[in-house]
Amino acid sequence: MTTRTGRRDREQRVDFLTFMSGPTGRALRIAAGTAMIATGVTLGGGWWALAALGLLPLLTGALGICPVTMLANHRSHLREHG
Repeated sequence: MTTRTGRRDREQRVDFLTFMSGPTGRALRIAAGTAMIATGVTLGGGWWALAALGLLPLLTGALGICPVTMLANHRSHLREHG
C-alpha cells in the first residue's frame, strides 16, 4: 500500500531527476563546474582542489551524463530485484 506522502516523495524525486538530466540541469552543472574551476584557479593555493572538483560537474554536464539519475536508477533496480 502506497501512502500519499510516499507517492509525493517519489513524484518529487522523479521531477528532480528529470530536471537534472534535461537541458536546464545540464546547463546548471556546466555553470557550477565552470564557477568552481574559476574560483579555484583565481584563489590558488589549496583552492586548486575546488578547481579539480569542478571538473566533475563540468564534464558530466558537457557529456550529458547525470550521475544522480544513474545512481537513482541503480538503487531502484536493486530495490525491485533484491
